Amino acid sequence: MNKIAPLISWLRMIAVRAHNNAHNMRSLVDRYFKHNVKLALGFPYTVLSGYVNALNIANRATVPFAYSPSQDSSDLMCFFVRLAEQIASPLPAKAAIDIVLNASPGCRVADYGAVARLFHDRVNLHIAWSFEDAERLCQTVASSSDMERLGSNLSANGQQRVRVTPDMIGRAHARLSYANDAREFLKSRGWSTRYCALSLPADWPNETILAVLGRVGDSYPDWRFVVLGDYNIVRIPPSNCSQALIIPCYSGAELSAQIALAMEADRYFGVANIYGMAAMIAGRPATIVTDPAGKHEILAGASADVSAVLNDDVSAFEVELRRLINAQADYRIRG
Repeated sequence: MNKIAPLISWLRMIAVRAHNNAHNMRSLVDRYFKHNVKLALGFPYTVLSGYVNALNIANRATVPFAYSPSQDSSDLMCFFVRLAEQIASPLPAKAAIDIVLNASPGCRVADYGAVARLFHDRVNLHIAWSFEDAERLCQTVASSSDMERLGSNLSANGQQRVRVTPDMIGRAHARLSYANDAREFLKSRGWSTRYCALSLPADWPNETILAVLGRVGDSYPDWRFVVLGDYNIVRIPPSNCSQALIIPCYSGAELSAQIALAMEADRYFGVANIYGMAAMIAGRPATIVTDPAGKHEILAGASADVSAVLNDDVSAFEVELRRLINAQADYRIRG
């Protein structure tokens, strides 16, 4: 045994040296050959990609879409609905979506890109910081016949009222990868349970919300409640998370993942923000809490599974939540 140990040690040393030499050689190849090749091919590749995109535009194989974001807190949701209108229409096979944003300083461009990628895997996001630049971008990515429509979208006020129409319900879905991740997230908490997504008014007190969810959870042990929103919206402390109360942002779920959760949950209860619109467009039964002061600029079209509740406090929360959970296929809008 003592004679074999030096041999094993020597073989190990040879293996380590061989590994280090291979790693060093690979680093040299990457640094002096591979990167230079990429640099040399990068410009022709960019030119070729632009030429192919121009051919697609000429052949109507791209879908141009323009939008002018505003600083309003509900603007991202307006963008979501308007893009869903476009996605609800039949798209050419293998079509790419060319999105031109007439952005303003402070606009969270990444959020708009995340929403677009939720719907479609071939998205070209073009950013302009003035109307003139956005108009020139539209001329690049769209045909002349589309320019009038795109120009009106660029100059439109992002806070205009939008409507979820019946023809959109059930036709715009999250991409399969996002939908599968959302289902996996939910079913990992209980494969045989059902889920109600929540995005509640900011002025509702946490104590009352938690008390209602506790009582409703005791009455319906097969249901879980998923509170959507980022750290600035969700004010429930992480210590209140449980098997029945799930807060995805504390698990690192970003915007597009939470939108997919709203679209995959069994029910939605809350305000008409981007999560509420996503649930309605996906055809989920929902109860929308409207603002009595008229602050919400969103109109929901007639849907058999959506209930609009005018409520300026949390008093009717428990009653409406129980009614939503008990809703069947004949769930109807109440005036």
